[in-house]
Amino acid sequence: MARSQKWKIIDQYAGPLSPSEAAEGINAAMENARSLAGDARLLLDAGRAPRAASLAILAIEEFGKYDVLHAICTAVTEAARAESWKHYRTHTGKNHLGLLSNEALANAYAAGDLAGLVKDTSLANRKTLDALKQSGFYTDCAHPSVWLTPSRIVTVDLATTYVRAAEALAVSHQRVSPRSMHLWVSHTVGKPFKDGLLSWAAAMEHEGLVSGNYVPKLRSFLKRLPT
Repeated sequence: MARSQKWKIIDQYAGPLSPSEAAEGINAAMENARSLAGDARLLLDAGRAPRAASLAILAIEEFGKYDVLHAICTAVTEAARAESWKHYRTHTGKNHLGLLSNEALANAYAAGDLAGLVKDTSLANRKTLDALKQSGFYTDCAHPSVWLTPSRIVTVDLATTYVRAAEALAVSHQRVSPRSMHLWVSHTVGKPFKDGLLSWAAAMEHEGLVSGNYVPKLRSFLKRLPT
């Protein structure tokens, strides 16, 4: 009998990232998120709603690394970078997209940015969403005579909502090039959020990395965000 292989705990990096390194990390997360969303759809279609919901929320968390890795790449202090790495490895630090409606997601991606929407997602709601994800995997006890099971908590309709949200994110995300990340750093660091975002978008449009009407769409979207 072959000896079992000893599992080694992977060292977790928490230092600075270059634009190219951040782009590689974003693309890896997006690929994994799309895979998880596809698995969630297979489970939902097979009548496995609880696990489908849990995998869909996991996919949404992976998509949340998009914003987090941008923050790590542009962090100007070690404290800010450490906080972003904490979010990267914390479920509630990445699941904010699951608290947005499909319409909000669609509008945000049509404009090209999600960061402003995150302001409306409280930590309490993020914890609730994380608890829902856990409910799709585990049983629990609410009372000596009330045992909670995944199928009792997660309905088909609820699972469908999150699977569709994960699929919407999968369709919307495109690969991030090292050049786009270089432009992001050079145009956003040290500037107010909206100014930096518009400056970056203009540079992306100038170099042909986005469509010619990208900046007007983004400007229109930013006007609808809270001040």
